[in-house]
Amino acid sequence: MEKIISNVEDFIIRVENASDPRVKDWPLVQSIWCPVLAVMCYIVVVILGPRIMKNQQAFQLRVTMILYNFLAIVSSGYMFIKLLVSTVQANYSFICQAVDYSIDKPIEIEIARIIWLHYLSKYFEMLDTVIFILRKKERQISFLHVYHHSSVLILWWIAAKWIPGGSSFVPAIINSFVHVVMYTYYGLSMFPSLRKYLWWKKYLTQLQMIQFCFIFFQSIFVVATDCSSIYPPWMLIVAIFYMITMLLLFGKFYLAAYISPKTKIMKAEENGYVKDYERKKLL
Repeated sequence: MEKIISNVEDFIIRVENASDPRVKDWPLVQSIWCPVLAVMCYIVVVILGPRIMKNQQAFQLRVTMILYNFLAIVSSGYMFIKLLVSTVQANYSFICQAVDYSIDKPIEIEIARIIWLHYLSKYFEMLDTVIFILRKKERQISFLHVYHHSSVLILWWIAAKWIPGGSSFVPAIINSFVHVVMYTYYGLSMFPSLRKYLWWKKYLTQLQMIQFCFIFFQSIFVVATDCSSIYPPWMLIVAIFYMITMLLLFGKFYLAAYISPKTKIMKAEENGYVKDYERKKLL
């Protein structure tokens, strides 16, 4: 038993030593307990929130939702522009790019900072669930909704701690762009007079699926080429598996919402899938 404990401790030390020393002391990066405790609190809110609100009057929160979407658009747009400019200046490759852990290159520190901000944004995005609960829109809190928020926080903590740069900028920049489009849609939907112009919801869904496909095939390419030596194999395996789960779950929604007969759409609404994605994002 002592040998097993010793081996585990050695493994933890090796893994910790392999993390990026530049971000070691950055907020919410130091320990895995940062995202884990956040996810645990999130699950508690998901479970207890609707019970607490059961006998309470629903809040409208229209101004709050407008502000939430506006802040999400601004933050996502900022991360997209900063990553695009910085990676172009650094001559980054969209296919295979190693992480530069140099402490004397401002451009690399800037890229690491934006990856870290992208990780922090996943905490902010959890607020949408609180808004759903306060508005008594529990059907929007589907399994897919909870799964996404819980898992993506852990995954971006890994990226921020070990690989805040290199090819990690690809999913970050794509996700930031998709979020700009997506939050713009949801922000505009808060204004009844503008809803007639929001005919492009289906194409927003397709854009989200394209995002997953691109990241999936990029990860496959990295595994199949010499580029795999840049990253720990387990990170690539996790990324591929996660993209598969998102494509399957999101594909289920897409079929129910846009392709399947109306009876199946109604069934999806009852399960919370369609409502979830009509009003909120996937990523």
